[in-house]
Amino acid sequence: MKRFLKINAADNVAVALADDLHEGETLDVEGVAVTLREDVARGHKFALRDIAAGENVVKYGYPIGHATQDVPQGGWIHTHNLKTNLRDDLEYTYAPKVYDVGCPKRDVRVMGYLRGMLADVTQQLFNMHIFIHSLNSREVKNSENAVISATITINGLSHLQTVIDRLQKIKGVISIDRS
Repeated sequence: MKRFLKINAADNVAVALADDLHEGETLDVEGVAVTLREDVARGHKFALRDIAAGENVVKYGYPIGHATQDVPQGGWIHTHNLKTNLRDDLEYTYAPKVYDVGCPKRDVRVMGYLRGMLADVTQQLFNMHIFIHSLNSREVKNSENAVISATITINGLSHLQTVIDRLQKIKGVISIDRS
């Protein structure tokens, strides 16, 4: 298993993929020996070269922020020494605006064999960019069949018919009801 990842050739950091990157360990990063200055947890970054205070920290080939202090090669990079390049007004409140766009909700029941069908139905709805409000399944008593119920948003009856036509092509579907 690879223990770290340098995502882009322009990056001046790499990301730990293993839990066991320890202080004093020397890693070969594209032919450059990088000795870790401290333990680096999985998912965290370490400097591939010295990064001066104020210098951009580059990951994915793009600046993700700047160093707030000098970081030596092999140093752990995290919130204690990295600041975003975004403005300082970082207060944010999630307040979505909900608009009624006139798309009716419809309940669709799919009956068929359970094994893998829930995933197939979900994937088919996802592929059609259908918003799923609810999705559940239950086995039919004394049967190998199952019922999958979904509440979805559609753009009218012709759109609903297209959705039903697609779902009927899934292997194992026996019938589809709508309400």
